[in-house]
Amino acid sequence: MLHKGDAVADIPKDRWDADKYYDPDPDTPGRMYTRRGSFLTQEFRRFDADFFGISHREAAVLDPQQRLLLETTWEALDDAGIAGQAVGGNVGTFIGGFMNDNMISRGLARNLEKINNFAAFSASQTLLSNRIAHALDLWGPSMTVDTACSSSLVTTHLAVRAVANGECDVALAGGVNVMFQPETFITMCKGRFLAADGRSKSFDAAADGYGRGEGVGIVVLKNLEQAQRDGDHIYAVIRGSGVNQDGRTIALPVPNPVSQQRLADRVIKEAGIDPALVGYIEAHGTGTSVGDPLEAQALGHSYGRVAGRARPLVIGSVKNNFGHTEAAAGVAGLIKAALTVQRRTIAPQVVLDKLNPEIPFDQLQIRILTEVEPYPDLGAPAYAAVNSFGYGGTNAHVLVQEPPAPVQTEAPARDSIRIFPVSARSGSALHEVAGRYAKQLSSDLSQDGAQRLKTAATARRAQHYLRKGFIYRDADDLLAQLNTYAASDEAAPPRALVEGISDPVFVFSGMGPQWWGMARALLERPGIFRDAAAEIDEVFQEISGWSVIAELLRPQADSRVSRTEIAQPANFLVQSALAKHLQQFGIRPTAVVGHSVGEVAAAYVSGALSLRDAATVSFHRSRLQAKTAGRAACSRWAWTPRRPSAAPHDSVPRYASPPSTARRRRHSPATPRHCRPCTTSLPATGFSPGCCTSRCRTTVS
Repeated sequence: MLHKGDAVADIPKDRWDADKYYDPDPDTPGRMYTRRGSFLTQEFRRFDADFFGISHREAAVLDPQQRLLLETTWEALDDAGIAGQAVGGNVGTFIGGFMNDNMISRGLARNLEKINNFAAFSASQTLLSNRIAHALDLWGPSMTVDTACSSSLVTTHLAVRAVANGECDVALAGGVNVMFQPETFITMCKGRFLAADGRSKSFDAAADGYGRGEGVGIVVLKNLEQAQRDGDHIYAVIRGSGVNQDGRTIALPVPNPVSQQRLADRVIKEAGIDPALVGYIEAHGTGTSVGDPLEAQALGHSYGRVAGRARPLVIGSVKNNFGHTEAAAGVAGLIKAALTVQRRTIAPQVVLDKLNPEIPFDQLQIRILTEVEPYPDLGAPAYAAVNSFGYGGTNAHVLVQEPPAPVQTEAPARDSIRIFPVSARSGSALHEVAGRYAKQLSSDLSQDGAQRLKTAATARRAQHYLRKGFIYRDADDLLAQLNTYAASDEAAPPRALVEGISDPVFVFSGMGPQWWGMARALLERPGIFRDAAAEIDEVFQEISGWSVIAELLRPQADSRVSRTEIAQPANFLVQSALAKHLQQFGIRPTAVVGHSVGEVAAAYVSGALSLRDAATVSFHRSRLQAKTAGRAACSRWAWTPRRPSAAPHDSVPRYASPPSTARRRRHSPATPRHCRPCTTSLPATGFSPGCCTSRCRTTVS
């Protein structure tokens, strides 16, 4: 939009033979007077059915609109950073639908034999919403709305109300339009709705109908306070929305400017916003000789000719870029408005030759841009409105505000080793995802840009079982690697996870794994781990009078980390802080378990113990146990040397820190052994431990 993109083109050959159905005479039966429109360049028949658990037999007859909605919904949830949490949640699904070329196609005589037991699930618009809810296991309200061209803005209004009323925690709103049957084009031509050149010319003197366009759009809606707490990616805030009807007009498809103005005034009042502070309106702007002047009149009276307006109101329509996407038009306008206020930049109107003389722009205090302009400084947050109306008279209006400034947090320290993760559910998808990341990174090749993208890929995106990591030096190196992999035919890596196992269990160890240098690097760099460790240490110092962190940071020669009274609190602090660190990246335990003193950390992380109680237990437990150090004794009894009946390995490893790593070795019964500290001879014992009780009481193995 900022670069004046223009998607209008000839009808693709893979849709239908345009010449066969074309006739410039609008009265010729069974013919269309246009052979142009705006079509998706992505092959809509390509679909990752396995990703959504859909069989290939069903995918073969699946409505392309459902395919696009499934893929776009997942991408929207992924972009919001909540794909993993949304699946199987209280999420509402509100989708706008209008034309159904798939149903027309299935009803043609040549396709009757292709109808199978899955075809019924693509024959109704209701499945546009319910397919999403079923595939992603969403439990909130689910409905498809058809108000023609205003469908997806109406769904936005319904979704906003559903979230506000507590019917769902998150809501999906949007619409879709795919064109692959000539019958729909012919129908709209006979109604004289379409422009002969296939182009919408909003607010232009040459406006003569709209150009049809394909598109799909989904927005994710959530309570603002909750989205901020969750650290979600916020594009804009919806301040108000509304829907009404034109009632009786001179003809069914003719808009009612009074009704549109009445709706806009109501939304403005409910939002509590001064209309003079609204700097941009994304108009419906179909490019018709009747509709454009009437809409401009309504918007001018509600927003332009109001007290306090310092400069003319900018209006525009994205339909000039990629046509009228019908059921998806409202959400297309909403997305443009959200980007406008987020970036405080207004995109120009493309293909504007001469302003429509039927619109008194100066009198209405409105204007059209032909070049990119910054959002005007009106001494207030950036506001934009979206207007949409259907040819049956249903109007929708939404008012958005720029997003609040993100909460400033301490920037994470630069990783000494940079690893960028990519994941997908198939080999081809893995290459495609890498290509998308490369495209996104190319827009910001700074090191900060690479770090932000890495954070999103690591902590915000859903992780799938096919994974590949890229070790990189800087943003340019990462971009080159991503592009190379995306263009290659390299085989997919083996699956990283067993399907069905996704909920981690945290296991907290007892005393033993501590070692000098443990967590030193994490304690010396800013981040969640250091903050959590400092919080624990502060409480521990109040109870004990000494600092665990200070002990961990001692020089190696002076380290006391192996002493019981130090080791136990150190393990508690490090493991508890690590748990907080992992949770920052969305790794949250389903259950926790602790071994020995690890039970204290497990109880704290699970919430069974408060921090003060856990620190108290850790301090007194270690203090009391330290009093018995060096006082253990062993019984002595005779061992009968024999070889174990099943010993497939010479050693059995165990988890431990470097100083305490050990393994049990097989010994021959004929091999004498000695206690190293005191050199006392010991009997050969095979795999059983011996004990020197004569002098130093050292246990050996």
